[in-house]
Amino acid sequence: MKMLLITLVAAGSGFAAGYFVVASRSQPTAAPMTVVVTNTPKKSLKMEVPMRRKMASSTNAEATVAAPVAGGPDPREILLRLEQTKLRPGPEQLLNIRRVIQLFEDLTDCGPAALTPIREFLARNLECDYEEDTDEIRSGWRDGGMTTDFLLPPSLRLGLLRTVQRLGGEEAERILVDVLNSTGRGVEVAYITRLLEEVAPQKYKAPAIVAAHELLTRPVPTGEVNRLDRRDQEWLYGVLRLYQDASFAQQAQTRLIRDDGSVDSVVLNYLSSTLEGKSVPILAMTYQDNRLTTGTARYQVAYAALRYVGVEPVADQFIQSVLTDPRNSKGMLGDLIPEIPQRGLENRREPTDQDRRILESRQVMLEQFLAGNAAYRQADELKKAIHRITEMRNLPKPKNKEGGQRGS
Repeated sequence: MKMLLITLVAAGSGFAAGYFVVASRSQPTAAPMTVVVTNTPKKSLKMEVPMRRKMASSTNAEATVAAPVAGGPDPREILLRLEQTKLRPGPEQLLNIRRVIQLFEDLTDCGPAALTPIREFLARNLECDYEEDTDEIRSGWRDGGMTTDFLLPPSLRLGLLRTVQRLGGEEAERILVDVLNSTGRGVEVAYITRLLEEVAPQKYKAPAIVAAHELLTRPVPTGEVNRLDRRDQEWLYGVLRLYQDASFAQQAQTRLIRDDGSVDSVVLNYLSSTLEGKSVPILAMTYQDNRLTTGTARYQVAYAALRYVGVEPVADQFIQSVLTDPRNSKGMLGDLIPEIPQRGLENRREPTDQDRRILESRQVMLEQFLAGNAAYRQADELKKAIHRITEMRNLPKPKNKEGGQRGS
């Protein structure tokens, strides 16, 4: 599909069955329009109100309106055409793909004159999901991360936000921060955070974290949930992971186990990546929780702790308790044990000095475990893991730029 889009761009280009939705909290629209909320309630978290108000006051200053260049394209006309161009399957689809991509380029060519019309358009909360899973989304939008540049934007609003960033300048930043402060969509919080990081690294960290906290604490009800809004939690935790913000860890811990006894992998990833070694006591406690009912869930929790085996004594103790837990099947342990040698290393093919120290600690732990559990039911798998660790410790050290071995 990416090749198709590239081909289309040569002629001008976007895809898929899109639909328009009016983002309004109180007035649903008639079919075929769908309501999606993009504005958060005005109430903010108790400790976040001052920060949020400060950001709002600093970004709501009167902006200088740039007039369209005489004889040049009219940004309002371009926005109207974007609103009216619907990418539905049929004989007009490919032509409309080319039109949408070209319209975004035309809007960018308008320069600063396009900013005020775009601000006004975004305030209308009109959205159209282009529903195209291009390679950019499949490869770049995993684990809460995002690619910010596309041949075809994932949606109309995200395309306009990207256009604002491309136009640049103080007014463009104000527009992005205003939407960040008001949107009720996790995907927009995450996307704007990435856009702002590209133009002003760390400058808008505080409002991004506040927005993520607020929507994680009080999600805004939406109408029909599309593919982008369906992953709101992932986008929001991705913002916190981007800044290594662990201040939501206590609340996240209460959400780690779902009602059906499974593990929320997004929350698990957030806790283990932001708390790092300090997450192990939480993982051990979660593992023992009676609500955790499946071997798959126990495996996920234990697997997250493996990266700290040989680093944190509590992780060594935890994994040994997992190995001896009678609830765990041979198959579950058979999947877990081979991961012990390599999980969490900086370079498993050319172990660094730190990796070698970790491997040594893991080998000592496993050997001591076997010595104390002579009749262990899966001793063969542990012996293979120990052998693998020995092999990795004997690998040549990575060479430095001068051709010598590091640490020699």
